[in-house]
This record gives sequence, structure tokens and C-alpha cells, in this order.
Amino acid sequence: DLVVENATLEFRNQRTGTSAAFNSMEVRSGGVVTHAVAAASPVSIINLQLANLTVASGGRIDVLGRGYGTPASGSGATGYGPGGGYVGTGGSGGTHGGLGGGVSNVGGNPDTYGSINQPITHGSQGGKWNGSAGSGGGVAKLAISGVALVNGQITAAGAGMPSGQQS
Repeated sequence: DLVVENATLEFRNQRTGTSAAFNSMEVRSGGVVTHAVAAASPVSIINLQLANLTVASGGRIDVLGRGYGTPASGSGATGYGPGGGYVGTGGSGGTHGGLGGGVSNVGGNPDTYGSINQPITHGSQGGKWNGSAGSGGGVAKLAISGVALVNGQITAAGAGMPSGQQS
């Protein structure tokens, strides 16, 4: 059994083809389960096989902004990842199973990739013009054979840009 409380458990170097198995995992208040940031190259995901999962109020499984991208800044750079956002005045959001947010003068969005129903790849970073671009979402694959009780949070979205826009 695995219990995470008032601490962060970060998975590193765990790939799509490998999983960690536990009878049960309980993420209590103040507990966070995450994986290493992908940056320019994905290095890790959360891939768990569990009989039972409990995420209590105040506990989180959180891969928000853990996909492609870093808090890079500068002018005219396309975002990291297969669906990295385009450059332009304002930039465009990175894609994954769906389109990222676009800006009309950028020329649309990059192509989508991965599965919208069973995503197992990292989200791409948005494009940037002046300033920083938001990072794509990370990957959390949870195979639960018994009971899942979630009163806390499970998040895997892209991280916002400084202006509050999502990647």
C-alpha cells in the first residue's frame, strides 16, 4: 500500500510501457502525486496499476503543465512537442488530442496527435512571440481494478501563460 500525505511523490523515468503496481494508493490532504517535467523531451509519466485508489479532499494527482515546454521566453519560437504552437503576434496554443487556442493572425493551429479517448502522450507547448508560452499537460494513466474514490483533484491540463491563457 502507498500513502502520500503532506508530501510530493514525483515519478521519474517511468515510461508508457512500464507501470508500478500497488494494492492501494491513498493520497491524503497535502499529498501530491506527479511526474517529472517533460521540457523538450518527455522523460516520465504516471502509469499505475491499482486495486483501489483514494484521493482525499486536499490531495492531488497533478500533472498540470508537466508536458512539453519550459518557462522559456523570447521572441518567435515555436513550442516544444509534436503539436507545438505557432509563433505570431500573440502565439497559438499547443495541440494534443484537440486543437489548442488560436489567434487569428497566426494562421491556425498545428495538427493534433495522440488519442483523445486514451491519451498516453504529453501535451505540446504553446507558441510564443514576446514573453513565455504555457506548457502542455502531463500524463497520468491509472488502471484501477477495484474502487476509485476521488474527493480531491486529478488534473492533467496545460499550464497557463502569464496572462492566464491555457496552453
